[in-house]
Amino acid sequence: MPSEEPSADPTEEPTASPSLNPTPIPTVVPSIVPSTAPSGAPTSNPTKDRCPGNTNTSTDVFNMVSQEPVASTWMEVGFTSIGDQEWTSVSTSTAGFGSVSVFASLPAIPGATANVSFPASARVQNVIVAANHVVTFEARLYQPNGTSCLQEAWRIPEEIEPLSLSWMVVEHGAFNVSGNMIMVGSGNVTKEDDSYDNVNYPRVDYPRGCAGSTAICAYPDGTAVGIILQIQTLVYDRLLIPRARTVKLRFFRVGLQNTDSADPSYYNLPLPELVGFMSFPSAMSLDCVERFTLEASQMVLTDQKTNLAFGYEYDIRPAVYGTVGTITGNNMVQLRPVDLAVSSTNLLLQEDQCTVESGGDTLHGPETVYTLVVGNQRDTSSCVVCQAVFHQQTGMPTSLPTTVPPSAIPSSSPSNVPSGIPSSVPSN
Repeated sequence: MPSEEPSADPTEEPTASPSLNPTPIPTVVPSIVPSTAPSGAPTSNPTKDRCPGNTNTSTDVFNMVSQEPVASTWMEVGFTSIGDQEWTSVSTSTAGFGSVSVFASLPAIPGATANVSFPASARVQNVIVAANHVVTFEARLYQPNGTSCLQEAWRIPEEIEPLSLSWMVVEHGAFNVSGNMIMVGSGNVTKEDDSYDNVNYPRVDYPRGCAGSTAICAYPDGTAVGIILQIQTLVYDRLLIPRARTVKLRFFRVGLQNTDSADPSYYNLPLPELVGFMSFPSAMSLDCVERFTLEASQMVLTDQKTNLAFGYEYDIRPAVYGTVGTITGNNMVQLRPVDLAVSSTNLLLQEDQCTVESGGDTLHGPETVYTLVVGNQRDTSSCVVCQAVFHQQTGMPTSLPTTVPPSAIPSSSPSNVPSGIPSSVPSN
């Protein structure tokens, strides 16, 4: 029998750890107070409930050279603000890259038609893979300076206000992503004059070593191949836009377009610029579990606007990458997006033509172009693991309004400060 009143001192020292068996009756008060703040930011990948078969090691990317699944990040996409007055520094958040190429999306230069605008392009420099395998580079917009034009009043360059552009860092190699063959690499390109022969448009092969061989990796017969191009170096500090002349199953031909000039020596570029490429099926439509998409297209464009409808529903306007893939004349021409929205964009060919006595028209005949639209999906049911990192564009309104409607009843007391804009009808 226990004593009627417990002693002031316990008979035994308390144990340092809890007993193996819990007490039979729970305490009235919970042991831990819930936090007032929510947990950390949600992960970039959706919950496993939607894709119960996926694990942390799942991948739908296959390296066709090493013949092994790709279980780490090989592509990273982000957004930044780029102008033409200074260089913008960019760094990947992912460590693990080896040999890479960097790409920049097409800038949306204002102008509803070709005759009221001008070509512009983002160039990159100092592409470095650090010892920790993080990639850093710098980007800046370039436009024609007009110094070589025959008509001084053709266009006086003005500062381009910084624009939101997308960047993409991609590992070199040949990859199969859920049945879509994507090849990435680079090649040196020089130029002798303004002609578009094989000397000025050298051949660049796709990566070698697929299936353990030393042969050039090739797309299957009958594949329509698309491509995007980006100069990786800054040997010539001016507007230079890479342009494909032909895109084949094992190679393509690429040249450097510079601003039109009345001086023939301006077209002589004997020192090589390194041009990065990313090729893909021109009808590729890739929906990733990481909640972003890659959708490609092949079109024929002129200087007149043509609509490109997107195949996916985007929450924020996607990025458009693109390259002109044929040559019908040697005037510089750039692919320019107009009226970019969440569901579509208009595209036109923006020519630089300032050496024509009649005044420098911007008319341009049909050319084949290749585009790659990259964006964050509003909703997706895909379980394809692309092993890619996508950083959503910030500071842009979403395609849908906020879900909180205005209150049906006015506030109980008026504010002390009048509204910013008076009403059109006088008060009583």
